[in-house]
Amino acid sequence: MPIGNGADRIDGRSLLDAFARRRPTPYYFDRLNRQRIIHPGKIARAAVRRLRLRKIVSGDSLTHYDVRGRIKLTARRAVNSFYMRRLCRYDDADKITGKLAFYPLHVQPENSIDVLGPYVNDQLKLIKDIRRALPFDTTLVVKEHPNFLGMKSIGFFRELKRIPNVSLIRHDVSAFDLYRKVDLVLTVSGTAAYEAGLLGIPAVTFSPMYFGGLSSVFYFSHPSQLKEHAPRLLNGFKRDFEADCRFMESLVGYSREGYWTDPLFDRSVLDPDNIDKLATAFAALLGHDRR
Repeated sequence: MPIGNGADRIDGRSLLDAFARRRPTPYYFDRLNRQRIIHPGKIARAAVRRLRLRKIVSGDSLTHYDVRGRIKLTARRAVNSFYMRRLCRYDDADKITGKLAFYPLHVQPENSIDVLGPYVNDQLKLIKDIRRALPFDTTLVVKEHPNFLGMKSIGFFRELKRIPNVSLIRHDVSAFDLYRKVDLVLTVSGTAAYEAGLLGIPAVTFSPMYFGGLSSVFYFSHPSQLKEHAPRLLNGFKRDFEADCRFMESLVGYSREGYWTDPLFDRSVLDPDNIDKLATAFAALLGHDRR
């Protein structure tokens, strides 16, 4: 049943139908996707910060590059991005026959894989483990994250393409176009599993996630568990739509307004109105009234 009253009434069926119809991308995705690889303003700010911290050629730390390291990183990313856009040979998902499983690559280093999935954060090894666990007639389709093209080395993708029955497709292929073709989505903790769950497509995460209450989203602590469950997920799996409606009503009912991401990437997080929304949300979470 919908929850709330009047204008606040939440209908899970309407939420799921609207998502499938509108195919929205996350707010942060569109903002980050418009950013240039070489941004003079960001480079200047990074240089000033490192001069202030005296991190010119003092060596990289766990959280910061010195000036020399930052220049090398930017140059390497520009070269790798050119390779990915212009030189890399991709497979065409439309020409792949048989069952398809989809693994979208995570950005690294990043909380979503290095903190939430520290035992599966070697993505080349993870892809090999997934491939071993999938049925022989299933192709594993891999796609790079379009927002951070060039972060991974050229060697990473050359090694990836050597893995049998793994196909690398272009980074700019729409995930929603892929969802129409794939039979299973796999990720450590990515948004792709959430989107697949909202569409009723079987999805597996290797970290427990808040959207795991959707009927088609499953958590496996290790890729080897796929061997037992993949045949059922790949062949005629049916979602529990009513259960998904109830889950979405509960999820939205407990949600609060506000926008959160890394302020270095999007300074709108620090807008006073947004700070006020975030403070109200955290106060509600902690059981405190904010006056």
